[in-house]
Amino acid sequence: MGYINIIISILLLSNVMAITSLKELTSKQNILNLRYLNQQTQLTIYKKTPKELMLSTNFKATPILKVDVDSDFIVKRVNEDYFIIWQIPYHHDLLSPMKEGVIYTYNMRLNIVKKLDTGAIPKVHHPKNIISYYNSSKGAISIYNVEDNIRVATLKINTNRNYFIPMISIHKNDIFYSDINDKGKIGLIHLNLATKERKILYKPTRRTSYFESCLMKDKIVFLESSKEEPFTSIFSLKLSEINFEKRTIHISSTTGPSHHLTCEERFDSVFFVTQFEGKTRINSEVGQLNLSNNSLVARSDLKFVTTITKMADKIVIPYRKYIYTIHNSQGIFFVGENQKEKK
Repeated sequence: MGYINIIISILLLSNVMAITSLKELTSKQNILNLRYLNQQTQLTIYKKTPKELMLSTNFKATPILKVDVDSDFIVKRVNEDYFIIWQIPYHHDLLSPMKEGVIYTYNMRLNIVKKLDTGAIPKVHHPKNIISYYNSSKGAISIYNVEDNIRVATLKINTNRNYFIPMISIHKNDIFYSDINDKGKIGLIHLNLATKERKILYKPTRRTSYFESCLMKDKIVFLESSKEEPFTSIFSLKLSEINFEKRTIHISSTTGPSHHLTCEERFDSVFFVTQFEGKTRINSEVGQLNLSNNSLVARSDLKFVTTITKMADKIVIPYRKYIYTIHNSQGIFFVGENQKEKK
């Protein structure tokens, strides 16, 4: 779930602005049409019409992609030159993160768009020219090198469980992903791409568990959680020594569900949506877990956060008809006590 980008226009449902200490993200473009924004460079990718995607740099607008049917678009930056674009046709017909669309690569420097494949849930990995995407009808995760224009690998996934969304993270030759058996049991798997050695790292005891993951410089961080049996566990493995028995457990609680795990190296932290106890109710907020001291701090005050995403150098929250940032460009948070950035 953490790597699922929920479409911004679906989430922004109300005209009522929240009473919050968070800062509203602003743009020259209509915020509802925004698909990527880097405020420092004034680079914006936005949806001009239901069929057209545009690039804006300062005062120049350039067409990127025009399609034949009404669609929404998810845009992710791969590196300085490349983006990936996930076109989701007829997105109002089926509100599902599993809905397959068309995945394109976009070379911004050359202004060239190439159709890559059909699929869903594209994700950028390390090094910054590797992407993955999932095709549920084929039961496969595809791994693709954008700059070299080659398919690196294809991982077959059990298709007998249509609701299952696999997790994947890639660091050089190490591939971490989840799969599910016919009995509904999920396993966390490590594949060494160079040696082709594959092994199961972990089998949860709960049938309702799901995984998310993200990468730091020297470690991979996993989130395990559940909605049916509320709990949250976050643990990490050193990339230099991939041994589940030597994992570091950062948090283990009976609250949940938690989701949208996002790594931020400069804060030595992960951010995710989780549950905090309010004065009269349990609130869903953005939590920051510091991996050095395992402290957990609420970084939002909206009471009903459903998703977060990274947009350039900021973590943002789509909420009703607004997008909020949880910190400024200097790393100062708007909610909760501030901590020193990692040097």
